Amino acid sequence: MRKLVEKVIQKFNAPSMTLQERLFRLIMFIGLAALAVGIVTGIINGEDDSSTFTLSAALVLFGCITYLSIRYQKIQLGAIIIGVIILFVVMPFNFFTTGGIYGGASSWFLLAIVYVCLLIEKKIKIVLLLCGVAWDALCYYLAFYHSEYVVPHTMKMAYSDSFVSMVTVAAVICGMIAFQNAVFKAENKLAQEQKKEIEELNQMQNRFFSSMSHEIRTPINTIIGLNEMILRENVSDEVAKDAADIQSASEMLLALINDILDMSKIESGKMDIVSTTYDTGAMLSDLVG
Repeated sequence: MRKLVEKVIQKFNAPSMTLQERLFRLIMFIGLAALAVGIVTGIINGEDDSSTFTLSAALVLFGCITYLSIRYQKIQLGAIIIGVIILFVVMPFNFFTTGGIYGGASSWFLLAIVYVCLLIEKKIKIVLLLCGVAWDALCYYLAFYHSEYVVPHTMKMAYSDSFVSMVTVAAVICGMIAFQNAVFKAENKLAQEQKKEIEELNQMQNRFFSSMSHEIRTPINTIIGLNEMILRENVSDEVAKDAADIQSASEMLLALINDILDMSKIESGKMDIVSTTYDTGAMLSDLVG
């Protein structure tokens, strides 16, 4: 049983998936389960057959859209399609066939709004929310001024449907919040670990630059100094030419190391740019050498 639970959790919280996909999988799984509970509750309470049929059709349709969205990695498109169907078809129809305000439809309206807020992104979210609220207001208006559109509930059915819907929607919302918190904690833990790794890398980099400065630059300066002594002595032209090449190469290597050390200064914000003159001919000669 424990392995089964861990496998189910992994399906919803695999690190390879984006946060939106993980949330989509979880919400649709809980939502479909809640919809199934609503269908069973409606049958027990003796709801209108059209309401039961509509919810059953929605359960099958949402299941298919969810599967195709995950399979073809069209999470946002699938979320939008499901959101439109819920807001403008399923919820209004359920509202009029389950007693209007004398039932659990209001709780399901709330769940639909929460679904749109969590899963749909960018401007389409604002559009759907505004249109959804306006559509809900129209449903309430019609139910109030044209009560003949609403399939009436007995008082027993109204209390039963309202209570079950409230508990189901509350459980779904609590599950969403708990999942969001779990994901936030996991992401925060990962961020802390990455921060620690970055700090360790920075320390290694500082040690590298320190070694570069003391253990490499110092020997090169020694080579340049000893080579300078050779150049000052009375040596043959061939030795003098070789010594000059050694000096040029050593100075180029020293300049390269200094440039690497300058990168450390740039990262720490301590790099100063100093204007100076240079001989273009000598620079080109060094490059050729």
